[in-house]
Amino acid sequence: MTRVLRGSGLLIALFGLIAASPVFWQVSTQTEFLRGEVDGLSIDSDGHLLLGPVTSPIFDTSAPSLWSATRTADGALWIGSGSDGRLYRLDSDGNGRVVFDADELDIHTVISDGQNGVLAATSPNGRVYRVSASGDTEVMLDPDATYIWALTQTSGGGVYVATGNPARIVEITPGGESRTVFESDAAHILTLARSSDDTLLAGTESPGQVIRVDPTGRAFVLLDSAHEEIRSLRPQPDGSLLVVAVSGQPAPAPSPAATSITAPVPTVSVTTSVTAVVLSDSTSANRGGTTTSATTGAGQKGAVYRIAADGLWDLIWSSDVDMPFDAVVDAEEHVLVGTGPDGKIYRVSTNPAQTILVTRAPAQQVTRFLRAPDGSLRYTTANPGKVVRLGTGVSERGTYVSVVRDATTVARWGMLSWRGSTPGSSRIELASRTGNTATPNTTWSEWSSAYTDATGSQITSPNARYLQWRASLFRGDVSPVLSSVTAAYLPRNRRPAVTQLTVLPPGTAFQESISGGDPAIAGLDTTRVGEAT
Repeated sequence: MTRVLRGSGLLIALFGLIAASPVFWQVSTQTEFLRGEVDGLSIDSDGHLLLGPVTSPIFDTSAPSLWSATRTADGALWIGSGSDGRLYRLDSDGNGRVVFDADELDIHTVISDGQNGVLAATSPNGRVYRVSASGDTEVMLDPDATYIWALTQTSGGGVYVATGNPARIVEITPGGESRTVFESDAAHILTLARSSDDTLLAGTESPGQVIRVDPTGRAFVLLDSAHEEIRSLRPQPDGSLLVVAVSGQPAPAPSPAATSITAPVPTVSVTTSVTAVVLSDSTSANRGGTTTSATTGAGQKGAVYRIAADGLWDLIWSSDVDMPFDAVVDAEEHVLVGTGPDGKIYRVSTNPAQTILVTRAPAQQVTRFLRAPDGSLRYTTANPGKVVRLGTGVSERGTYVSVVRDATTVARWGMLSWRGSTPGSSRIELASRTGNTATPNTTWSEWSSAYTDATGSQITSPNARYLQWRASLFRGDVSPVLSSVTAAYLPRNRRPAVTQLTVLPPGTAFQESISGGDPAIAGLDTTRVGEAT
């Protein structure tokens, strides 16, 4: 509280806390839980922590980034890397090796050649190669473009090639001839796909648009997003299209709907890492209107759209912190979104609308999903480059580490309690640690022994300014559920402090501006004159 003493022309302002009150720090919502770190756990839309699916790395590489993946007829998995330009082949027995080491830095796209080899495209100033299982290579295309971003096969056995700087779609015929079928005013064509009716679809950068290209090379914009890049296109069996859009910088204002692509050509910007963590927003966008211009997205890191077969679109997921790299529909018809910078995989349901954090990858970015013949999913990562299996079973154990709580001064720690359920032989254990630095380091206390009483246990960590807790969930027969955690503490009382000293001429008084009646003399409080508390 603040006391102001007036008298004899002297004003002294004292600030102090008469008595500190207990503080209760509670974590109980999805937004609050998402600020912490999860391992082997999921966070549902109601803010419940529960055990997540089993994930297991199946192939580690020395590459910083894995950008592309495909499967060939013999069951082998091929992966293209970034920063070292290597092409890996992982056979059906799980044995992996480098098949091709390109002179260029990145292999952004790799597709099956219809047999047991692949077509791989390199950047910058790269080429399109045909690579056999034994490692034999053949140059199929050496364009005058700086970047080659995507490949997809034509219905006639040829290949479409998407380039950047300049942005073109080039066709390689079955006979090995090449021709430009479309040239855009955008900076790059980043991704290609063919719909179920054999329509050619492309996603661009600067602006971030989804376009349909007919056999004559005429383009029609299906989605004019408020983002800079269209990073992924996933055609669905029902004729819809799953679209991932990202913004490397604050998104520009949306442009009007258009039937041609007109935009300035800035320098290339391909984001490979991002910062911060926050909950994604799964609010749906406008549906039923006739415009193709996305009216949401300003300030967002990225979004996932679904364009229906009739051309109408929905915004099904967006985030202003997590940046999406790829999205795929799982076996239960939910949309999985792989993101960075914290390797989070979200599951998005539209009926009812909800977003769940499924799991966190053992890497910073989830870059690409790939479905296995048995229906399970694999995904590639960046920082570091791994191939990971996303299983359907539930993990035996998972842990959650909270954000650091700042008590603003040294505090006395009280009770740590939680709410949840532990059916069967499942159980929940909590632990705590404290320190006097904002970031936990070797000067912090060790994690405490397990707290097992949900109704509350005395925190045994030393008195300090900062507190962090950890929850461990053990499966048993079924998964336990943790819905909230509360930590109580008492900040230390602070001594009164002189914050202001003003000396005025003798006889000076202050008059309050009060309408009606005689004006009071401010500071003329005889019970307070000369008192100091």
